[in-house]
Amino acid sequence: MMEDWVSKAQTGQVYLPEGYSLFLKACGPARTKSDAPVVVLVHGLGGSASEWLDVQRVVSDFARVYLYERSGYQGSDPSPNDPTPQSIAAELRALLQAAAIAPPYLLVGHSYGGVIVRQFLADYASTVSGMVLVDSVPVVNKFPTVWTKLLGNASYAEVVGLRANLSVNEKDYDSIEHESELNEQPGGIAERELGFIVPGNQRLYQYLQERQALGSGRLCVIWCDEARDFRRVYEHGVRHGYGTSDEQEIVRAHLETMSMDEEVAQRTQLALSSTARFVRAEGVRATHNVHMVDPSWVAQQIRWVFDGVERNLSAAT
Repeated sequence: MMEDWVSKAQTGQVYLPEGYSLFLKACGPARTKSDAPVVVLVHGLGGSASEWLDVQRVVSDFARVYLYERSGYQGSDPSPNDPTPQSIAAELRALLQAAAIAPPYLLVGHSYGGVIVRQFLADYASTVSGMVLVDSVPVVNKFPTVWTKLLGNASYAEVVGLRANLSVNEKDYDSIEHESELNEQPGGIAERELGFIVPGNQRLYQYLQERQALGSGRLCVIWCDEARDFRRVYEHGVRHGYGTSDEQEIVRAHLETMSMDEEVAQRTQLALSSTARFVRAEGVRATHNVHMVDPSWVAQQIRWVFDGVERNLSAAT
């Protein structure tokens, strides 16, 4: 079976019926029961599987956990299909089937990865037993693109404090950053994905909310208050005189209500399940890149969902 092959090889390319392959990495103990949940990690827009290796390592202590690269990202082939949320969810389903990884799935989606796992829930609800949404707003609110002008010659990672608080070493992070640069280059996969998010995202979310799509399956919503990251960028720009006064004002005005708006939006996602909790990241964890700052803490939230899924399965038998 393919799952046995993945278990032994840990990493490899899995070919989909359409003829292209995706990178897949597996860790953790093999299932002891056919209905035991497996964890599937879905990275964000422009991100990479490499960002999630530390989280995968911690989760592998208690669960079978899979990490993959979407089509068009480093390590995976491009897809012949447009990267819509629907096609990406279908691609993930095809990958899991091709690798003989049967449900139930505990899906973890970071940022735009949350859009994908919500789409997967809408299309394949019977296969999903739990979900963790990591700083993923239900409706994408694009931050004004002029914010990059306020960085000057500094990097985002330096300005928001990510480099100072990384759980990975500098060499590994340099590799992660390089992969992101390739994914985010003009006309690249991140830009293409972004172009297909709206307007269907709002309709999708309303559809899921009205049906409490996860039922009693556990849901953990992690809010990291990304406005804190952008506030550091704004303060850096003002302090050093980067960006025009108009560009600084555009960023400042957006930040006025960003935290409040995002918290309200994040909390509405609790309606997707009757067994849900909201977790707010504090201190150094309060960054959109929490998975690279404190992977063990993120894994704890995944564990809460995993344990609940296991208890439900035990009660059912």
